[in-house]
Amino acid sequence: MDRSREITGLVALIVTLLTIGVAVAKDTTWKDCELAARNPDRSIAACSKILKRPSSKAHAAAFHHRGQAYAAKGNVDQAVSDISAGIRLDPERAYRWQERGELYARQGKYQQAIADFTEAIRKDPTPRAFRFQHRAEAYQGLGDLTRAIADFDEAIRLDPEARWFRFYARANALRDAGQYDRALADYETALELEPTNAWVLADRGRTYARMGRSEAAKSDFDSALKLDPANVQELRPVIEAEVAALPGQGPPSTAAASQRTPTPQAAPTSNLSTQTSQSGGAQKGPLSTAQETPLPNVEAYLNRGIANSDKGNNDRAIADFTQAIQLDPKSAMA
Repeated sequence: MDRSREITGLVALIVTLLTIGVAVAKDTTWKDCELAARNPDRSIAACSKILKRPSSKAHAAAFHHRGQAYAAKGNVDQAVSDISAGIRLDPERAYRWQERGELYARQGKYQQAIADFTEAIRKDPTPRAFRFQHRAEAYQGLGDLTRAIADFDEAIRLDPEARWFRFYARANALRDAGQYDRALADYETALELEPTNAWVLADRGRTYARMGRSEAAKSDFDSALKLDPANVQELRPVIEAEVAALPGQGPPSTAAASQRTPTPQAAPTSNLSTQTSQSGGAQKGPLSTAQETPLPNVEAYLNRGIANSDKGNNDRAIADFTQAIQLDPKSAMA
C-alpha cells in the first residue's frame, strides 16, 4: 500500500511539473518585451505586463526594453523616463547610461548626454570606440570642438577596423574648428576607405571653399554630384554660396543663400566653445540647428546607424537606417 501511494505521489508531482513547464513554454512575455524597436507596441504591452508583477531586478530590464520601444515610436520623453527607472533599479549597467545619453542627445540636451556617456565610459571595463564617438558628437552639439576632437581621436584609436565614418566625423569637427590641414588629411583617409562616398567629397569641397581654394572646392562638389546626384543636389546652393563669398568671387546670390540646408554651419575659428550657454544648450549660432531636429540630415542618421551596428545594437541601427531611407529614399548611401 505504501509503495502504491509513493508511486501515485510521484506521478502527481511529474504531472504538476509538466503542467508548469508547458505554461512557462507558452509564456512569451519576456521575448515580446525584448522586441523593443522591432515591434514597439507588442514590446510595450509585454513589458508593462512584467512591470505589474511583484518587484524584482527583472523590472530594470523591462523598463529598459520598454524605453527602447517608446523611443522607436518617437516618444522620447517617456523613453527617458523608463530608461531612468531602469538606471535607478540597476545603475551598474553601462549600456543603460549609454542609452539614456543617446536619448538626451536626440532632445538636444547635450550636457545631460555628456554626463551619461561619461558614466557609461566609467562603468564599462573595456573602453569602446562608440561611447567616445557619441560623447564627441554631444560635445560638437555644444560647440565644444576641442573636447569633441579629443573624443573623436580616442574613438579612432580604439577602433581596430578604422571605419571611414570616424575619420569623416572628426574631419568635420576639425574643419569647423578651423584646422583645415588636419581636416583634409581625415577626409583623405575616409575616401581611401570609402572612395565613392559623395558626402565626404562634398564636405571636403566645403573645406576647400573656406580655405579659398575655389577650384578644388568646385572639383570635389562636381565629383560628389556625379556620384550621387539625388542626395548631394541639396548641397549645391551651400557650396555655391560659400564659393561666391570668397575674395574676388562677389557676394552670394540671394537665391543660393535662401536655399541653405539645415546642415550645421560653423565659423572658421578654433574656439567655438565660447558659444555654449551656461544652461547646457547651444546658443543661437553655427551649431544651434542641431537642436531643431533629432539629427540634421541623412548622413547623420547613417553614421549613427553604423555606430549602433558597431556596438551590436541592431534594433537602433535598423531604426536609424530606416529613418535615413524615409528622409531620402533615393539615397545611394541608404
